Amino acid sequence: MDLDEWIKYVFPKVQLSDFLDWKYPDFFEAPNLEKKVICSYVGHVFVNIEKMHSEFGIERLAYGLNYIINPFVSLTSYALLDDSVSDEIKIDTISSMSNVFILFERQCDENTKSLNYVCKMWWDFFPRHGTGTRNNSIKKIDQYILMILESLLKYKSHYCVESALHGLGHWHAGYPEEVETIIENNTKHIPAKLLEYADKCKHGITF
Repeated sequence: MDLDEWIKYVFPKVQLSDFLDWKYPDFFEAPNLEKKVICSYVGHVFVNIEKMHSEFGIERLAYGLNYIINPFVSLTSYALLDDSVSDEIKIDTISSMSNVFILFERQCDENTKSLNYVCKMWWDFFPRHGTGTRNNSIKKIDQYILMILESLLKYKSHYCVESALHGLGHWHAGYPEEVETIIENNTKHIPAKLLEYADKCKHGITF
C-alpha cells in the first residue's frame, strides 16, 4: 500500500459530525506495513497537516487523526515507539506532532466538537506515558514528549493547554518531579479556568 492509498484508507469520506458515531474497520483489516513505513506515512500527515485540513475539512481530518493516535481504534501509534524503527525516525515523527497542535490551536473552538475531542485526548491515547522499562531509546523519546507537552502550555488555545495538562497528568506516574516542575514553571501561561485542573494534573489526577 503506497502513501496515497494509505491516506485514503485512514481518512475516508465521513459524513458524521459527532465522534461518538464514528465507525472504524476491525483491527485485522488494517494494512500490513512495516513499522518504519507507518512512521513515514504518519510523519507525512503531521508535516502536511494544514494542506490536509484544506483538502479534507475538519470532520474527515479529526476522524483520521483519531485513527492514527487512538490505540483503541488502530495499532498505528505503536509504530512510533517500535524497536525496529530507528530513534531518529521515531523522534522526528513524534516531534512533528507539534504541527498538529498548531492546527488545533487555529481550528479548535466551540463548533469543532470532534476535533476538540482528538486534541484533548491526544496524549491520553498515545501509548507512552513515561512508565515501565526505560532503555536509552525510550529515555530520549520521553524527553522529547515532555518538551512538547511543556511547549503546549504556552499556547493561547485553552484546548491545547488542556490537552497538555491532561497528558502531563498521565505522565506524573513515570516522571512526578518533572511533571510538577513543568506545570509550576508555566502557571502564568495557564488560563484561569484551567488552574484548578492544572493543580490536579500536577498530582497525577486527570479527571
